[in-house]
Amino acid sequence: MRHACVALDHTATVDCTPRRRLRSPGEKSGLASEALEFFHSNYYQSTNFRIIDVVTPIADRRKVDFLDGLAAERIRNGHADFELGLPASYEDEGVAYAFCGPGLRGRHPDLLLSHYTAAMGEQLPTLDAQKLKSHKVVAIYEDGARPKQRWAIRTALVGSIIYDGDLYAINEGEWYQVDEAYKQSIEDSFWALKSEWEGEPPPPLRKIYDEGGRNGKYQNEALYNQELAEQYGYILLDQKEVRIEDVQRSGFEPCDLLDIEGKRFIHVKKSSRRSSILSHFFKQGANSAQQFRRFPSAMTSLEALVRRTAGNNAADRLIEAHNDDHRNWSVEFWIADNPRATGEFNIPFFSKISLRDEASSLEAMEYQVTVRFICLDTRII
Repeated sequence: MRHACVALDHTATVDCTPRRRLRSPGEKSGLASEALEFFHSNYYQSTNFRIIDVVTPIADRRKVDFLDGLAAERIRNGHADFELGLPASYEDEGVAYAFCGPGLRGRHPDLLLSHYTAAMGEQLPTLDAQKLKSHKVVAIYEDGARPKQRWAIRTALVGSIIYDGDLYAINEGEWYQVDEAYKQSIEDSFWALKSEWEGEPPPPLRKIYDEGGRNGKYQNEALYNQELAEQYGYILLDQKEVRIEDVQRSGFEPCDLLDIEGKRFIHVKKSSRRSSILSHFFKQGANSAQQFRRFPSAMTSLEALVRRTAGNNAADRLIEAHNDDHRNWSVEFWIADNPRATGEFNIPFFSKISLRDEASSLEAMEYQVTVRFICLDTRII
């Protein structure tokens, strides 16, 4: 009945609230006919719900348990199908990670599956679905008064496997069956948007260690954005808002870094392991850029913000760049992370869906869209 449910949600032509019983045969027959019409409707295919044809949640608990076992086997045997992600509700500023389980030791500034398998040591051959549930990731905050946060290794798993010719993906604790052709189209769009640095890449996020030099964390985004702005001469707009004239509650952050000469709105995010957070990151960046196309006054407000933030010269350069019709503006998403076990940078599959959709909308507005990756500091001291 999934088609009927979606159609009802979008057409609102049938009131399904159980206020009273249907008494007459005519009423029952009419409602049944209308429900049958909705059941066969393809209206949902023109909405965001069209994804249900190609990405299906796995509700059968026996199948979920079986897939958990397959995931444990793949990790146990050293395959690079999975990585560890972070919960959607989790803030990763000023934090280190450890693992909770029998004999698991060590603290790390980043969350990697390789750290977990290394912590397992000689116990790795015993890894099974139950251990994925009982072993925990522990987030240890810089603020000692803030309690540690724990979640299961299984909840943190991000990745996919093929079984019996079908593709299954796990994301934020849920398994899905994914149409292979659809997945390939999403993968192709991601790799088309991903670009290498044209010159020297930006410096990596720095590790900050305690006095003993043993426990470390990465610097936060705000400090890193400030350093990038100073190094490259970008305008730092992180946490600053542009408001659209005569539109109430229209404030939005245009970008983290504004490259006037390059005509680039740059958005920076630390970590590519949280699917829902990355999806929000892409949507927020796309929505901001779209405002400048929809409301000409938004660019005027940006000019005023740049004038207040960086001075008259920067604002005048912005006007000149914006009036140059020979070059389009670009929206760039910079993601700081470590490469996956394959040696390549990547993001969760469901974030790629969001990226593809947002990039399509931006390209329709004549923006260029690019994703770039910044390395994390891998030095060990």
